[in-house]
Amino acid sequence: MPQPPANLSQLLQRLRDQTEGQDQVSIGDLLAAVGQRSFGPIVLAGLMGS
Repeated sequence: MPQPPANLSQLLQRLRDQTEGQDQVSIGDLLAAVGQRSFGPIVLAGLMGS
């Protein structure tokens, strides 16, 4: 199992690498990039930033 991204830059690079050529990014793509255990904090941070 790959290590979770250490920072936002790593997260975005991993998401970009895994979705190259796609027009849209799904929740599944995001989960694959960050790992399931990291998903909750990512969503929480997104809600707090809105």
